[in-house]
Amino acid sequence: MIVERGRISVRNLGESKLHTPLDPFDPNNWELTEHEHRIYGDDHAQTWGLVDDEDYQWAIQWRWCWLTHKAGGMYLRRAVCIYENKIRTTTTTLYLHVEIQKRKGIYPPGPEYVKVDHRNGVTTDNRRKNLRWATQSMNAKNVRGAYSHDFIEDISQ
Repeated sequence: MIVERGRISVRNLGESKLHTPLDPFDPNNWELTEHEHRIYGDDHAQTWGLVDDEDYQWAIQWRWCWLTHKAGGMYLRRAVCIYENKIRTTTTTLYLHVEIQKRKGIYPPGPEYVKVDHRNGVTTDNRRKNLRWATQSMNAKNVRGAYSHDFIEDISQ
């Protein structure tokens, strides 16, 4: 190996190739760890929810907005309107965390499991590993900061 003015010359099978050292500020050279994808809930990009790689392209098809829950949680949601003869007849609200749980292909284990719970209590963390089906009482016990979520039975595994 021969160093020539900041470049490294490597001889391989009789050929000479010049390589520049890796630029630590080039994102293409960074080691990838668990990447977070953000779904923004406002036009100013001040608040966002996290989703996994496999849900990001699906989720950015729509505009999501925030619903602030009276208990303090924030949930990303979108409205779906059904029209008949150009007249809106029904409007349904879809929540991002519920739709991601359905996309996982894991359905509630029983009729009493009607809620999608955030394991870590952070309602803006909509990554797949953080979501699970829960009963109303399980979900109520897992309010952020109220209880440790370790004691709640993990039903989705």
